[in-house]
Amino acid sequence: MMTAQPMPDAVCPCGRPVSRRGLCVTCYRRAREQRSISFTPHRDHADVVEDVEWMLTAGETHPEAIARRLGYAGPDSLYKALHRADRGDLVDQLTRKGRP
Repeated sequence: MMTAQPMPDAVCPCGRPVSRRGLCVTCYRRAREQRSISFTPHRDHADVVEDVEWMLTAGETHPEAIARRLGYAGPDSLYKALHRADRGDLVDQLTRKGRP
């Protein structure tokens, strides 16, 4: 069985490290048992695009940091969201900035 790994710098409302969907393992299990797992609304594509554009113009250069600040598990999740928003240009820009 695969165990959830805490995301660095992300904290659950209870104060413990986040593992998925903005919650620690305990709170996630509790929400799942109560069938209230849809508590986290999905962000609108326009909001994600606006935030990514702002971070890029502000000088953020690490795709991993941008993804974490926006609540994604990693850059790949952010890239998928940007592709859904039809913003492959931002994905290209992020991947160029992520190269050493």
